[in-house]
Amino acid sequence: MSNMVDLEVFKKIVGEATFNEVVTKLAGMNIYFPQNIDAKYPNKTQRNEQIRFDYYTGMKVPELISKYSLTKSRIYKIVEFK
Repeated sequence: MSNMVDLEVFKKIVGEATFNEVVTKLAGMNIYFPQNIDAKYPNKTQRNEQIRFDYYTGMKVPELISKYSLTKSRIYKIVEFK
């Protein structure tokens, strides 16, 4: 039921015409909107470099999760990639 409420909120924000176009073109797809968009890191490459720097200079995974609003598994995937 929450998804229906979320769709109604989305419809109010973008307007009915845009909503209908999005629904028609993206029907059946899952769309994720991040909780926070950090202008400090305009792309994932820069963000991931900063995450690796933070991790390898001593920041703990729970702190990274909080700082970057990512899941534990995503943080581990980023810090293991070199």
